[in-house]
Amino acid sequence: MRLRLSVGLVGIICAASIHAQTLSYPDITYDTVVSSGLSFPIAIAFLDPADPSRFFVIEKNSGRVKLVQNGVVVSTVLDSPVNYASERSLLGIA
Repeated sequence: MRLRLSVGLVGIICAASIHAQTLSYPDITYDTVVSSGLSFPIAIAFLDPADPSRFFVIEKNSGRVKLVQNGVVVSTVLDSPVNYASERSLLGIA
């Protein structure tokens, strides 16, 4: 059985990373869902589980929550000042 991991955050982190990613398990694949427009993405929340093409992404250090539609950052829906020293910042979205 071949597994397909298409959770958006995996693709976002891989697209935002400077270094090439390698998979330890050859039966798992990933899709890049956003290739630009994000800085240090840390969490994702789908607006409708039945429609994975629209979701929010949190940027850890900037405090921004961005709306992504069909792989494109459409807008910033929240821009909250954060203190990102050490482990402080936005770390998740409900």
